[in-house]
Amino acid sequence: MKKLLLVTSAALALTACVEERLYIDPAAGGGTPIGFEKGPDTDGFSRGSLRGDIGPIVGFNDNAASVQGYVDEGYGSSSVTVTGVGQNGSGFVILDFYSMDLKTAPAGTYRANSVEMGDVGVIGCSDGGANGDIHYDGPAEDAEVTITDISPSEREVTVVASHPEDSFSDFQGVTESTASFRITR
Repeated sequence: MKKLLLVTSAALALTACVEERLYIDPAAGGGTPIGFEKGPDTDGFSRGSLRGDIGPIVGFNDNAASVQGYVDEGYGSSSVTVTGVGQNGSGFVILDFYSMDLKTAPAGTYRANSVEMGDVGVIGCSDGGANGDIHYDGPAEDAEVTITDISPSEREVTVVASHPEDSFSDFQGVTESTASFRITR
């Protein structure tokens, strides 16, 4: 039952990318995506960064607009969203740990891909254009998640993901993004 709920949660997270996020063209709106103003990160998360490209939205090369997420030590799961602004739109990367939480998972490297439903899932979403008419949404084709202990009370998490063609845009090819953040243990 627990695995079914987690798979269902991942499917709902993917749907949420499509329907519940608002974006703006950075050139039209001063560079800050609607709904992702720089503000307080979720407690325990800090120093977010999003670099690279997510589908047709390119040039993420700045501190993240926000790092939001949760760690559920009771169920042993975590979900973190790192958002940012690119040259022609905005977007985010979602990292999901299904059977372990980011505070207690052993430091090391974990892999995720769109073929196997493992313990780690990575989704990339982006939007741009004057009317939000450029849209990308899909699971990472391949991703590497590295957890590094900075100190006994702090960890750095880095997600390097490749984003292939999706079902929502005319984007063709593969792009790569790197999202990172710190979490307090």
